[in-house]
Amino acid sequence: MIDTGLLYIDDMQAKIDLGLEEPGTETPTRIKVFTPEQILTLLKIKKYDDFKAEIDSVSIEQANEVVKYAVENNLVDNDKVNYLKEVTGKDVIAMIARKRLEADAEKAYDAKNKDKKPEGVFTSV
Repeated sequence: MIDTGLLYIDDMQAKIDLGLEEPGTETPTRIKVFTPEQILTLLKIKKYDDFKAEIDSVSIEQANEVVKYAVENNLVDNDKVNYLKEVTGKDVIAMIARKRLEADAEKAYDAKNKDKKPEGVFTSV
């Protein structure tokens, strides 16, 4: 669980004591967990080659978190999301499109039913 990023230890000394990081390490090198700010920087600011190197250095679960963040925030850089698709098998663009369709369908349903009375409520004629 630790190797895949499902379980994370914040304390660097504990990681070193457990053999998860090399002695003298100050920042995580073997097991990284991105913060939302780091994901935003990856998706919007980092160059493609730097992005690719970062994604290659994390677990599949972390790559999935980057996908999730991109979908939630509608962030699309074609090269980056195509690489995420190669790594995770998840299509960010299709997921965003599906999310938009669901939102549109919900809006249409709400607009259609806004004047309807709930079932079981009788109105006098």
